[in-house]
Amino acid sequence: MVVLIILLPAFGEAAGQSLTRVVFLPHWIPQAQFAGYYVALERGFYREHGLDVVILDGGPRKPVPKLLVSGQATFANDFLSGELKLREKGVPLVHLSQITQPSALMLVALKSHGIRTIQDLDGKKISVWSDFAARPEALFRKYHLRVHVITQGPTINLFMRGGVDAASAMWYNEYHLFLNSGLNEDELTLFFYDKFGLNFPEDCIVCLEQTWRTKPEVCRQFVQATLEGCMF
Repeated sequence: MVVLIILLPAFGEAAGQSLTRVVFLPHWIPQAQFAGYYVALERGFYREHGLDVVILDGGPRKPVPKLLVSGQATFANDFLSGELKLREKGVPLVHLSQITQPSALMLVALKSHGIRTIQDLDGKKISVWSDFAARPEALFRKYHLRVHVITQGPTINLFMRGGVDAASAMWYNEYHLFLNSGLNEDELTLFFYDKFGLNFPEDCIVCLEQTWRTKPEVCRQFVQATLEGCMF
């Protein structure tokens, strides 16, 4: 006699349990950077782990600390450097998982503005994202650079119009926007932070300390499902 044993999933609706609703906030507008979260949502990984996840549209008008503290978001994606600065300012954040390891942050400069080495940045106008200013500030201090820092917005327009000599960029995003906008690689000088001893991990999952203390299982479920989405 053959006995068949059927193992049912022990998660969410499959086990007759209600789903726990949580809200996730990416720290920027929808793009490939957050693909793992969208995959986890669309492929049902969150539901398999007992979660009903809503992903908000992030961006400059939805700062991570404000939405977490106000309860509008349960979890968020942020840079580790930004998380540490917020924690230092008293925002009770907890680091749940480090999603990326190598740094993709860089400065892109125009050779036509006389910039070919790190020292050539001295005295130049450089646009920096205010939320990710820790590494630029460290770079300028390390090489004793006196630069004119300008707050960088969500577009590359200021750089493309010659308003600054160098701009912040992510390797997987803005750098390719520069190329797609008509600039050639040989017109640009690239300064990767990891080449200057500042290879700081970036995207991570954070939540409030209260969430971690009161809902540790929900935190674990969200991280595990997200990682499945990133590896899919």
